Amino acid sequence: MKTLTLKEMRLINFGCFKDYSIEFAPEKNVIAGANGSGKTTIADAFSWVFTDKLMNGTSGDPMPHDEQGRPLSNGETIVTIYASVNDLDYIFEKLARRTYKGNDHIYSVNGVQMGAKAFREALIDIFGVTQEQFGLCISAAHFLKNDTATRRSILFNQVDIDGDYKLADDSAEFKEIAYLFSEDEPIESHLKTFRKAINGSGKCNWGLLGEINDNRVRANENGYALSCVRNEQLLARSAEIDEVGKTLTKRLVDLERTMDLLKRFAKYKTEVYAERINAEFGTAEFVFTEPTNTGDPKDICDLRYKGERYGKRLNTGARVIMDCDIVKGFQKAYGVQLPLFIDNAESLTMSSIKSVRDGVAQYIALVAEDCELTIEH
Repeated sequence: MKTLTLKEMRLINFGCFKDYSIEFAPEKNVIAGANGSGKTTIADAFSWVFTDKLMNGTSGDPMPHDEQGRPLSNGETIVTIYASVNDLDYIFEKLARRTYKGNDHIYSVNGVQMGAKAFREALIDIFGVTQEQFGLCISAAHFLKNDTATRRSILFNQVDIDGDYKLADDSAEFKEIAYLFSEDEPIESHLKTFRKAINGSGKCNWGLLGEINDNRVRANENGYALSCVRNEQLLARSAEIDEVGKTLTKRLVDLERTMDLLKRFAKYKTEVYAERINAEFGTAEFVFTEPTNTGDPKDICDLRYKGERYGKRLNTGARVIMDCDIVKGFQKAYGVQLPLFIDNAESLTMSSIKSVRDGVAQYIALVAEDCELTIEH
């Protein structure tokens, strides 16, 4: 477990701060201030250094602007973070300056300057996680901003399951189709293949039946007008086609049976993943499928709190609890402990605060109060 403990931050020309320094206690910190005083900006600065994004998951521009909101061409933004990682002292710094080509970013770790690629590699060396994974361990918005497919991929990749073949082979119900996954093809590609085969066999069957009926009608209509030899040829061809049709019908039945097994396996696989993923989180519950009018399940990645879908219908306190739970879940999954920023902490009850803080090494509560920006340890 890699634990980062925040000691001090200095913000120069970042957001609303011209030059501001703030010190942190190793465990409990409360930053209080009026709306717009810079509470969230402090959290944004921490996220910006490590992930190039703000806490809301966007690549906002925190560099200096004039009163009309126009960027200052000669402005430089510097954020310096003094921290310890497993009791070893580190200084992380990011500098951004405007150039005629755009914004130029320079990173440094313990005074060693580097570019963006080298900094991402340094994060892997120090924390054992990628820059994207680091972002998931800072803010829930870094996860929720992604589309459905990306969110599912992030969650599924953190679950220890040895592929579809092992999952099917270990199940008595699906053992007979395990061979389909021997080359590690995703189940979605098999479903697509079998749908195409079923449609093709069905069309072929209808075509053969049509030819059989045409031949029989032609033979009956012609009667003695055609030679008996010709009629016999038509009927023989019909019998031949009839046998082919029976073979195709059997194949179609087999295909549909396998298709049904694949659909049930897809549902089973999602249920196994959901159970293991949700075990990594506390109050947050992920739902990965929903029924459709055709009966086929639709892939989703919904977040629920006590059965209620995450969104505006949840009150602020519930959303804060969910956000913190998501961050703690990813920290647990990736084996890191980072400072937990609790925005809108004033919306939580005392019991909720205790629950949110459980298992957290260092937390920083951001509280809206009618006062100047202050920090209490």
